[in-house]
Amino acid sequence: MSPRQQFIVVISRAWMNETGHGFNHSSDMKRFDDRTYAIAHGYALDDSDDFNVATLLGDTLVAVGWMWDDFPTEDAELPDIAAALDLKVRPGGGDVQ
Repeated sequence: MSPRQQFIVVISRAWMNETGHGFNHSSDMKRFDDRTYAIAHGYALDDSDDFNVATLLGDTLVAVGWMWDDFPTEDAELPDIAAALDLKVRPGGGDVQ
């Protein structure tokens, strides 16, 4: 049986100091079977639309996006986000079918 598609909220915050810059990524890892519920949860967590929605297949991160749209699948940030959330990442990303 294949893992089912689920969604989580990802909060990403930029940082910068004299040694460099980057992003911190966090999530409460609450999984939703419907993206609509993940979006509602994001609003409840952040009290704004300043969050992303990640698509998972099991424990594999396959996409990250904002609201209803995923960012391009070749996004170089996927491995960084997956590592921060202790998830696997599908090599090369890839659209969810």
